Amino acid sequence: MKSILLKRGAYAIATALVIAFASTALMGTGSYNVLSISFWAVATPIVITAMFVTMMGVYTVHPVFHFKMFPMRGAVVGALVMLPSAVSWLAPPTAWTGFFAVLAVYAAYGFIIDIVATKFVGHGSKMLDPNNF
Repeated sequence: MKSILLKRGAYAIATALVIAFASTALMGTGSYNVLSISFWAVATPIVITAMFVTMMGVYTVHPVFHFKMFPMRGAVVGALVMLPSAVSWLAPPTAWTGFFAVLAVYAAYGFIIDIVATKFVGHGSKMLDPNNF
């Protein structure tokens, strides 16, 4: 695979699917089947997070505030992707607890995906070099 961006995407999506398998295994439903609805209900937002983490890998420094984004880039992307779903947890019985729990879990997923993709492939403007395509 010559393109570094595609390679980063492959690592990110593979990591996302491993996280999805682990999450469904820990749910206790015994749904290891990739055709089950509970697997894809968990896997879809994690894979979407992985795709956004792949694209955000180009940016290493914040364009406005000029700080390094690497340690928290994946966590912010994971939390932002799941923000609409987290808002649905703002019902009275769980109120803020469920909201922040969903954001924290998906921020951790995004952080893990970004760490793995950056460790094995890299990040930065070299991913957009024309020689890599």
